[in-house]
Amino acid sequence: MIRWLRQHRYALRVAIIRLATRPLSSLANIIVLALALAVPFIGWSLLLSTQPLAQHIPIATEMTLFLQADTSSEQRLMLEEQLETEFGQWVEGFEFISRDQALNSLKDNPSWDQALSVLEENPLPDAYVLQLNDQNQAEKSISDLVSSLEAIPTVEQVLLDIDWLQKLETLLEFARQALLFLSLGVILIVIGTVFNTIRLQALNHQEEIAVARLVGATEDFVRRPFLYFGALIGFFASLLALLMGGLALGLFSDTFARIAASYHINLSLHMPDVLSIILALALVVIVAALAARWSVNRRPAYQL
Repeated sequence: MIRWLRQHRYALRVAIIRLATRPLSSLANIIVLALALAVPFIGWSLLLSTQPLAQHIPIATEMTLFLQADTSSEQRLMLEEQLETEFGQWVEGFEFISRDQALNSLKDNPSWDQALSVLEENPLPDAYVLQLNDQNQAEKSISDLVSSLEAIPTVEQVLLDIDWLQKLETLLEFARQALLFLSLGVILIVIGTVFNTIRLQALNHQEEIAVARLVGATEDFVRRPFLYFGALIGFFASLLALLMGGLALGLFSDTFARIAASYHINLSLHMPDVLSIILALALVVIVAALAARWSVNRRPAYQL
């Protein structure tokens, strides 16, 4: 066990020395990977920051029932009784708005006054505004309620403003899928960059590797420093990407909050939780180490 730890400590020290002996080359590789990693990091942070918009906004708090033009007062009373008995679990209360009330409300608005003055008769229907119960805000329950209300003969149309929320959820789902594909693309960039970097490292240390082989070094002994070299590049690139992402989020945080506040929404940009950051960093390090291993396994360095 002590021998195994000593070998790994030696390999880590060799990898650090190789990073330090070519600082410009190593720094260039780290910056390239950091820029690539910072893009999905910022994207996931934006997605997580806007996620509460779809999670905490209720699907609907009220809906409007527009009645048929020839609906009588007796039919309205039957409808009210039906709303209280059959739909009581969904409907918390309702308010009747006659067509005359609706027209007078529009006339009070100066922008509608001239347009309505040319009408010979009132085109608006009678309507009921239903206040929905907050305990039944699941999308399926609301959809079932709309279907049931539309089946009532005296109801002409049911107006429920949930289309925008469904579009928002679809947009967020598209953003999640796009960021997933972007992250996979960045992983390929990490693999390609580390792979080529390790090949160049092997070429630069070809003589050193040949001497090590002559004195009896095993293949694992030869390969191990390259694995640590790739892992270190991934580690430092991840740290730099976190720094870049944090600075970018800090710069745009106030602007993002002001835009959200203009729509009366309380949102702020924030980074993912610590556990997610640690897992992402570990993933990059593992991918970089595996890319380095693939590079030296594909054509062993001492055979170059």
